[in-house]
Formats: sequence, C-alpha cells, structure tokens
Amino acid sequence: RYAFLKGVLTPHPQRVTPPCKYFDSCGGCAFQHMDMGMQLDVKQETVERSFIANGVDLSNVCVARILPSPEPLRYRCKGSFSLKVGNRGDVMLGFRSIHNQ
Repeated sequence: RYAFLKGVLTPHPQRVTPPCKYFDSCGGCAFQHMDMGMQLDVKQETVERSFIANGVDLSNVCVARILPSPEPLRYRCKGSFSLKVGNRGDVMLGFRSIHNQ
C-alpha cells in the first residue's frame, strides 16, 4: 500500500523546487526536493543507520562526512531499468514510476 502526498501545507525551509520535471512520477532521484545540505545530511544518516543495523558500534568510529558532487545534477552513472514483454511480443524498456517499485 502507498500513501500519496496531496499537497504541502507549510514547506520546510530546506525544501526546493525539484529541477527535474519527472520528479513527482519517476522515483529515481528521491531527494531533489531538498537543498544540497539536507540531501547530504539525509545520506549521512542513512550510512550511519546502515552501520548500526549491521552491528557496528559507532561510539568509537568516525564516519567520514558525505561529500557533495561538484555537479549537483546529472552526475549519476547507473540506471536500473525494467524490461517487460507485452502480450503481442512488444518490448518495453524504461524506469519504474515512483508508484510501481
């Protein structure tokens, strides 16, 4: 089951307009609505939580800070594509929508 955002009542101060017109439907770049500082903070927290979830005690470990890319957009070099063969043998290749992952 999914929940869908109908609207934002009060935007967070670090919320920005996503630069990609497909942001609301694609699902590939989940953080484009956050400014770069918040994106880095969320990624840092994700890394640290992953260590903790795998039994790593971070009390004596210094996890290096996530570094920003010098190019804030179009820096990804990996794509995960879905392939589907239709009833008539037609082949569809592309990204999954955010609602179909």
